[in-house]
Amino acid sequence: MAVSWNNEYDPNQLAQKIEQSRVIDEKGGIGYTGFETFEYIALLFSMLNFSNGIPEIEGRRIVQQAVYSAGKRAHITAMNILAEINRLEGEFLRTPLIRYILVTSLSVSKMVLLPKIYINNAYITFGGQLSKVCQRERDRIIANRAQNILYTAAPTDYLTTRIYVSARSPYEAIDLALNAMNLIRGIWNWFYNRQHSIRMSLGSQAPVNKIVQGPVHTLHLPNGNLAIETFWYEPRFYSPQRVYNPTPEIDKLCKFTSNVRKRLTKCKYHQVIEDSIIQYARALDERDWEAAFLRLWSILERLTNTSDFYKDIIKRASFIFEDREYYKQVLKHLKDFRNKYVHEAGDSSEMETYMYELKNIVESLLGFHLGNKFNFNSISEVAEFLDLSSDRDALASRVKLINYAQKFLHYV
Repeated sequence: MAVSWNNEYDPNQLAQKIEQSRVIDEKGGIGYTGFETFEYIALLFSMLNFSNGIPEIEGRRIVQQAVYSAGKRAHITAMNILAEINRLEGEFLRTPLIRYILVTSLSVSKMVLLPKIYINNAYITFGGQLSKVCQRERDRIIANRAQNILYTAAPTDYLTTRIYVSARSPYEAIDLALNAMNLIRGIWNWFYNRQHSIRMSLGSQAPVNKIVQGPVHTLHLPNGNLAIETFWYEPRFYSPQRVYNPTPEIDKLCKFTSNVRKRLTKCKYHQVIEDSIIQYARALDERDWEAAFLRLWSILERLTNTSDFYKDIIKRASFIFEDREYYKQVLKHLKDFRNKYVHEAGDSSEMETYMYELKNIVESLLGFHLGNKFNFNSISEVAEFLDLSSDRDALASRVKLINYAQKFLHYV
C-alpha cells in the first residue's frame, strides 16, 4: 500500500510553510531558510501513514529527502510531497536484500546452552566465539567510541548473541534484529516475571527483568567487517546486571516459549500482541520504576484498544478477571496515580508496588489474548467483547434483542 496522509492533519498548511522557506541559489540549487525546517520535517513525518513496515529512521530519511527533491521539481504542495515520498519509498522497497549480523549480549550465564531460534525472518544464536575479524571490529568501536558514551564498562560475563537478518539497509537490519531479540526476551521474561506478583526491594532500583540486553550492539557483514561505522547502545545502562542461569527451568522455559509462539501464529491480530510483548520487555528493563510504570500503562491501552478513556480501560481490563469489582478498584487507583504523576510530577514510596500491580494486569491481558478460544478477528473486536456486561440477565436480554433484530431484518 502507498504512503497516505493521516486524516487528523491538514498537510496543505504545512506544505505552504515549507514552500515559503524554500530558496533557490544562483546555481539553481534548492535550500531552506531557518531552523523551522527541522520542525516542519518532523511534523510532516507524523502526518503520514507508512504501511510497508519501513523502520522509522528510514521513513524520516525518505521524508527529508522528499522535501528537497520535491522542491527541485516544482512549488511545494502537499500533493507533490506525497508523490515524492511514495517514489522514494518505492526505490527503498526495491533495494536488494543484504545479509547482516547484529552482535549483542544478554545477561545470561555463558554456561547455559540455549537453543537456536528462528523467528520473524531472524535467526538467533547464543554463545560461542566471534570470528577474529568480527571480534576485532567490535572491540575497536567499543574502545574508540562506545566506551566514551557508556556510564560504565561493558560487561564481560554476558552471553554473546548473534541475530542474522536480511534487510535493505543497515537501519532496517537493526530494526528487524532488535525486534526479534526483544520479542524472544519478552516471552522469556514473561515466563519468569509471572511467577512473582510482588517484590520489595532495598537499596538502588533494579529492573524487573532477569534477562536484559548488553549495552552495545554492532552490525556486521558476513565476513565480520562492520556494516556501518557506528554502533547502537542502551542509553540507560548504568551498571551490569547479575547474570542469570536459567538451566534449572530450561525445559519449562522452552515449552512456554513454544506455546506462546504457536498461539501467536493463530492470533489474527498477532502483530499487536507481538509489539506489546516487545514493549513489555523494554518496559521492565527500566531501572526507573516510574518510567516502567508509564510504559506498562501504554501497553495496557494497546491491549484494551483504548487511549484516554479511563472508564473504558478500567471496564475492559477488569472484564477478564473473575473478581471484576476488585480489579476495577485496583485499576482506578493505578489510573489516579498515573494522572497525578503525569500532570503533577507526583512521586510515591510505593512505586514498586504500583509497577508490579500493573505488570500483573498486563501479563493477564497478554494471557487472555493468546489463550482465549474465540478466534477474534481484530483487537477492535476484542474491545467490543470486553465492553459487554458481565451480568447474566443483561447478556441474556441483549442476545434476545439481537435475535429479534435478525428476524425483523429477515436475516434468519
